[in-house]
Amino acid sequence: VFLSHGHLAPDLGLIEAPLLRVGPAGAPRSAVSSFGQHASTEVCKVAHLEAGGAEAFSLAEVRLHTGRLHQIRAHAAHVGHPLLCDAAYGGMAALGCPRVFLHSWRLRLAPLVGGCPGLEVSLPLPEDLRGVAARLEAVDPRSDELLRRWVSRS
Repeated sequence: VFLSHGHLAPDLGLIEAPLLRVGPAGAPRSAVSSFGQHASTEVCKVAHLEAGGAEAFSLAEVRLHTGRLHQIRAHAAHVGHPLLCDAAYGGMAALGCPRVFLHSWRLRLAPLVGGCPGLEVSLPLPEDLRGVAARLEAVDPRSDELLRRWVSRS
């Protein structure tokens, strides 16, 4: 789940843009490039939010179909909606957010051949990010439902 600047299209769906590692070894980044590796990020749910009726934000649940360096951050910036506090990809500090607003909330491992069961682990939004999200107001009922779900999870 992430919080980005602006309102993401609610029907954005799949972001498929190849990513190339760039930058020095100590601070690598990913950039969309035709020379990059295939990368696919599915935007599953989007809440449109506002701060004080002025600034627009989106809280989005995403699913990775590939696993590239900074894939979510690079793809969000590529579609014009960098993550909150993500200076490396064009995001600005806002709402007193102490760090990049990105949280890996669920990990699913498929069952293995031979009868090994699958595994699923989930974690609520950390308190610092939940506090940032709680400062926002939803612009419609669908967004309000998603925002409440994330702010109230503990």
